[in-house]
Amino acid sequence: MKSHHLLTSLVAAAMLATFGCGRQAPLAPTQTRPEGVAGALRHAGAVDTPIHIEGTIGPGALYSIDVPAEWNGDLVLYAHGYTTVQEPVGLPQGAFPGIRDQLLSRRFAVATTSFSSNGYAEAEGARQVHQLRGLFTSRVRGPARAFLVGSSLGGLIAVDLLQSFPNQFAGALSVSGPLGGTRAEFEYVGDVRLLYDLLMPCDLPGTFADVPAIPLPQNDIVTCITQNQQSFGVLVSTRRDGGFPIAGNNANELVTSVVSTLGFHWYGIGDGIDRAHGHMVFDNHDATYVSGVLPPQVLAGINAGIARYTATPDAENFLIHHYLPSGDLTRPLLTIHAERDRLVPWGHEQLLLDYVTAAGHLDNLSQSHYARFGHVEAFTPAEIAAAFDALVAWTNTGVKPASPVSLGP
Repeated sequence: MKSHHLLTSLVAAAMLATFGCGRQAPLAPTQTRPEGVAGALRHAGAVDTPIHIEGTIGPGALYSIDVPAEWNGDLVLYAHGYTTVQEPVGLPQGAFPGIRDQLLSRRFAVATTSFSSNGYAEAEGARQVHQLRGLFTSRVRGPARAFLVGSSLGGLIAVDLLQSFPNQFAGALSVSGPLGGTRAEFEYVGDVRLLYDLLMPCDLPGTFADVPAIPLPQNDIVTCITQNQQSFGVLVSTRRDGGFPIAGNNANELVTSVVSTLGFHWYGIGDGIDRAHGHMVFDNHDATYVSGVLPPQVLAGINAGIARYTATPDAENFLIHHYLPSGDLTRPLLTIHAERDRLVPWGHEQLLLDYVTAAGHLDNLSQSHYARFGHVEAFTPAEIAAAFDALVAWTNTGVKPASPVSLGP
């Protein structure tokens, strides 16, 4: 394993990419017009100069709209990824400004929203991204077509809206989304935390369900892993039967995946419980933990020693409704995902495929995976825009793209 210093630097960069997408984004380099002027352009039936509009959607949600000169008439609604509740609500940054500029250069209008709250805000995100379509019509004019693009949690929101309102959207692109559903992601994240608690000889502050309001002790975790490599090897080789393996082809990738996932739990478990009205949203009461390399006696000890939790019925209902895709796709959905995603395992895509196959809608699903490590940051804005080009071509021609779609030279 490489040095502790190098591991700490790599993990820190990954954590910034994971939890740094909620602050205020820089404005697009376009002329800002008051809403009255945008309305005048709408009624005149012409948009010949760039428009930038910002405002609020209901309590607490911000929005922005950008329309390029020589707009092609189509609109892209962008759903951002998970942002911790510890951060202020703000328009998305991270990958979004680059994606927005790529889409504007292709003459698409782009609208996005902060959501009214951070955390696992699937319900708020779906509601407020959906509202953007009507808001765009009232501020600019009705688009010829509307597309959805979502990253991470936003990818799941895009699928939710595509299934719920198929007559309003021409298609959707999901980037690194937890498309096997919220329950599957919560199970993966919770399992990593519980296996860490059981196997690593360095206790984290607080408990699984009661995390203190302090930053994740990231350096302590990396130090513990560095000093206890054998225990760490047991951790990364173990998973729930039917669950997702921890992603990584080498020590640095595995450490980054574990610390990223522990961070998701650290900053998110309280929010998840709050959204389920104070009830447990994680369930492993009858889970069996397996490994392809560990001897039976070690696995027996893990299954006997790991802490057990049972989700309540209303918490299970929350997980299903926010959100479990049904597979009922009647409009094109294109997904891209890194095979070694450090936070949302690529196995989510297989679950989605199973749902869509059972529903009989494979003609409307195109999945592409790439031999890369990382989450959303595994793809550049230009590559995401190239995937969007493939989606648009599909909707224009009716010809499903080959998989994997080309992301450029």
